[in-house]
Amino acid sequence: MRRAAWLGAGLAFLAIAAYGIFLSFNGNAHPGTLTARRPNEGIINGFLVGVTDVQRDSADPNLAVPASSRLVKIRLTFQNTTGSQQRADPADFKLRDGKGSDHDPAFAASGDCRRWQRADLYPPNADGGALRDSDARKSGPTFGPVALCFTMATTDGALTLVWSPDVGLVGGTVAIPIRGR
Repeated sequence: MRRAAWLGAGLAFLAIAAYGIFLSFNGNAHPGTLTARRPNEGIINGFLVGVTDVQRDSADPNLAVPASSRLVKIRLTFQNTTGSQQRADPADFKLRDGKGSDHDPAFAASGDCRRWQRADLYPPNADGGALRDSDARKSGPTFGPVALCFTMATTDGALTLVWSPDVGLVGGTVAIPIRGR
């Protein structure tokens, strides 16, 4: 019995290590990042994010954008199809420009670019229970759409949304190619 337990633990460790190696050597220029199979949609372990309403060279009167920068505004919708609670958090995102530089979200005090409250998404047909994060709100299995804004020197070229949610022991990062204006 003890031998079987050790064997099981060893196999679990090897599976996790193999997955980590796969993430690091998947041919992506950013190690540990998977590339989404479809534009404007990312998925990690059954937790999905969809990107809509892509606005390059956008404007928001509530956000001070430096004269040498451009504003990109997108809308995100989340769906939890897993069997466990997930979290939608604006801090889990970066926008990669055509030159490969990553940009953090830009927030305003009000308007579309305001920082939205993180949300706890519960599995389908679950009542939720306790909040995962004390500063989050309950949202059920879906959340959004919510806006997320980024400033960068140029919006020319390919844009990629980099999503790194905390989805448990075997998480990861997904690079989501952005299509739209």
